Amino acid sequence: MNKQKPKKRQTIADQITRPMILFVVVLILINAIFLFLYALSHSIHDRFKKARQLGETTASELEDYECLSFLITYWQEHYDEMELFYDDPALFEQKEIQLSEKITDSIELRLITNEEALALDAEGQKLLAEICYNRLSDTFDFLKRVYNPIYLTSFVKRGDQIFFYVTGTLENEFRISENGDVFELGSTGPYQEGVYPILDEILETGQPSRRLELSLKRGADSKLVHYFFPVYSHRKMVAIVGVSLPWRDLIHNAVNPSIGILAVSILLLVMVCLRSGALVHRKIALPLREERRIIEAYEKDKDGAAAVSALEAINCGNELELIADNVSSMVQELDRYMEEIRVNTTEKERLNAELSVAASIQEDMLPNSFPAFPGREDFDIYASMTPAKEVGGDFYNFFLIDEDHLGMVIADVSGKGIPASLFMMRSTMMIQDCVLSGMSPAQTLQTVNEKICENNREKMFVTVWLGVLDLKTGQLRAANAGHEYPILQRAGGPFELYKDRHAFVIGGIEGIQYQEYELTMEPGSRLFLYTDGVPEAVDAEEKMFGTARTLDALNSVSDGTPAQLLEAVDRAVRSFVKDAPQFDDLTMMCLHYIGKRR
Repeated sequence: MNKQKPKKRQTIADQITRPMILFVVVLILINAIFLFLYALSHSIHDRFKKARQLGETTASELEDYECLSFLITYWQEHYDEMELFYDDPALFEQKEIQLSEKITDSIELRLITNEEALALDAEGQKLLAEICYNRLSDTFDFLKRVYNPIYLTSFVKRGDQIFFYVTGTLENEFRISENGDVFELGSTGPYQEGVYPILDEILETGQPSRRLELSLKRGADSKLVHYFFPVYSHRKMVAIVGVSLPWRDLIHNAVNPSIGILAVSILLLVMVCLRSGALVHRKIALPLREERRIIEAYEKDKDGAAAVSALEAINCGNELELIADNVSSMVQELDRYMEEIRVNTTEKERLNAELSVAASIQEDMLPNSFPAFPGREDFDIYASMTPAKEVGGDFYNFFLIDEDHLGMVIADVSGKGIPASLFMMRSTMMIQDCVLSGMSPAQTLQTVNEKICENNREKMFVTVWLGVLDLKTGQLRAANAGHEYPILQRAGGPFELYKDRHAFVIGGIEGIQYQEYELTMEPGSRLFLYTDGVPEAVDAEEKMFGTARTLDALNSVSDGTPAQLLEAVDRAVRSFVKDAPQFDDLTMMCLHYIGKRR
């Protein structure tokens, strides 16, 4: 019995010939150019935002030290006398004890002024400079490990040299004074005007960089992009923060196509399309149209036998005939696939239902029944949270510690979704337990920070504002762990930003000492608390809502109830962002202190 020889078929490329190949090449080339330009623009924008945020955060950590001018001067003049103990906690603790013996008043190091520092003896000044330097080194290390730049440094121009202060390192890096990539205090490098124009500009104007810079000039590191941010002490620029990020896959000599080349390409594309159109219609369009008709008929009547018979009748002599054979095989398998889809759909619905339950559990954990304290006429409070995803990372809480004291907390966990929600639940329970046990706001934040840092493998952190209000006197004790500034309205006045002192976030670094402050709320005063989802809400053009618009919204109904004030801010935010997607949780809380009626 003779075996039938397989039918010889030509490829589509052979039938359409070179005009179609040229068309594909030109189309791919044009698409590649535009995709590259888009990706390059998007990457530059994202890297600028990352670098600016890191520069602002790092500069803020330096500026939090009241005696920064003293420290800068001392580090420059005595760097070779200082003892640097990056990884020696015992020596660090010993130094702190020695310094505390020289400072008569118990005061946080960040609050020591230049005058108080200069009043110390030589040994005390040296201890102060060493401890502050090593604390800042820990902070720089943490920020570098979170943001992961190549370099995170602080320095100053001194003549024709760059003099380095604090530098961040990764876990596998170490500081080297000479010939190293990570510089410790006292390291220097050459400064040549014109190599980095944005550095020249910041030295001249004192303003932060308005762009990233990839310098291709001689003497510059062309593998990195750079960003610089000024550091001020008492309105005087005393240092510069430098951020260097990797610039991967950048084509240094990318050339944009000129208008003439683009016009010629379009003309050639039109000619190729006209020439190839006839061939495409006869060898591709008609067979595809027939295959489409067969598939649509099968979708309608589900007659698999008729579809297979019609597909086998297609004879165009190219790959479309093979496709018809493959489709006929696929039709026979489709029923099985449809059953699998049905099963998978059922499973997906179950998962969505479980996620909905998780959202409900999170909502039930937060106070959401208003009025929250029926029968209490000395205050009114209202809060809301709108998560960006099904479950969010923001949280708020308020509770009566006793009949005369009200606890209030609002916080924002890094990240979104279920991981942030679980972290949120853990944090809010610990905070409430500590406050109810009698701890002050500062003690509570310090205790919660230590517990979270003990087991925080996911490197998550949370910003927290915590306050305890004496309902009899109106005295409010509060502490801020890296959270947004509260907004305060004193009785009869407008809403204004209250710039309280910030400490570091919860979960970032062990051993942080949190500062507590007091303010008096007179009857009629209102306190508005919020997360960064309010001022950082963006519209379609990526413009932020901002603090000024928040104040305008509050002052538009300044004598309203807490619920009316939150509704005014929410309405203003939604009117601003319009149809732009919500990227962050939107959480607000407002207290109206009425006071005891006489």
